[in-house]
Amino acid sequence: MKSGNEFENKVRAKRQMMDLDEPDDSRIWSGIETRLSFYYQRRRRVLISGLAVAASIVLLISIALFTQINKDSGLLSFSSGEMSEFKKQEKQYKALVNDKKEQIERKDIDQEIIDYYKTDLAILDSLYQYCLKELNENGYNERTVMILLDTYEKRIRIYDRINIENQKLINSKQDESKVLL
Repeated sequence: MKSGNEFENKVRAKRQMMDLDEPDDSRIWSGIETRLSFYYQRRRRVLISGLAVAASIVLLISIALFTQINKDSGLLSFSSGEMSEFKKQEKQYKALVNDKKEQIERKDIDQEIIDYYKTDLAILDSLYQYCLKELNENGYNERTVMILLDTYEKRIRIYDRINIENQKLINSKQDESKVLL
């Protein structure tokens, strides 16, 4: 037992020489925070990508159902008066959409805001193109025209939303600069 006691005494006597390395707490925590930040950013990207895929799937299913309903229901074609009314509305919507788009292009809008809404605009473009194809192949019907007009309305709302989000960002930056002063 004496030899074990001697060993313990030697270790106690030289303990300070053995304990040279101490962990750097700030470095450890910054590494943990970096990994957590990366994890949350990756998770956010995956979530946004998943939502975009889900929206695309819903859109494709809606288009497929819409096509099937159109084929089954035998919708009536427009009369020439209804067609001219549609063309008037489409012309007004196109002008309004182009005006909103030009407003956005003239402003210095944060690219992240525009990128966020690009998927929605792309989906609307594909739906618009699909409906135009349907009109050309199957003739004019009320549902297809209503969807076409709806795509214009949604584009206008998206462009308005981009302007609102950009204004919020500008206001928050101004508020932040006031706080710093």
